[in-house]
Amino acid sequence: MFMSMVGFKEAYEYSITVRLSTDPELDIKLPTLPGLALMKIISWREKYPERKKDAEDLLLIMQKYEEAGNFERLYDKEQDLLKEEDFNTRHAGIRLLGRDMAKIADPETLSAIKAILGAETEEQSQYRLVTDMIRGSLSYNDKFDEILRQIEKLRKGIDEGGRER
Repeated sequence: MFMSMVGFKEAYEYSITVRLSTDPELDIKLPTLPGLALMKIISWREKYPERKKDAEDLLLIMQKYEEAGNFERLYDKEQDLLKEEDFNTRHAGIRLLGRDMAKIADPETLSAIKAILGAETEEQSQYRLVTDMIRGSLSYNDKFDEILRQIEKLRKGIDEGGRER
């Protein structure tokens, strides 16, 4: 069995420690959402078509990122995103996720993520990532264009974050 380690280093390095018990002490490390998103994209691509769940999980992370402690951040520190996205907090949140992913990714991981998202959003694409995201959620069956737009926002955020490095 082959398992790539691309993205794992970043997910571990930027993880948070959660204490489950004080007596005895039991701490576990959990990946942040940007770290988890990195791993989901890599895992989905490397195990396609068996890992549709990774695409579904990535969609959930993307669509809930603004609500996961980033809503105030958008209004306090990232107003440029809100303005550029006509105050669509979901799209601004997805771009913020992309920026955060780029900030923690090493060059190899960043290159791999960009290649995957580029291939999945270009005009000649088969849109496998979008299709896998849609299959996992009945409420998105008629939302192909919107989900593709959201992946493009993630890609744009990653590009923006990569330039800030």
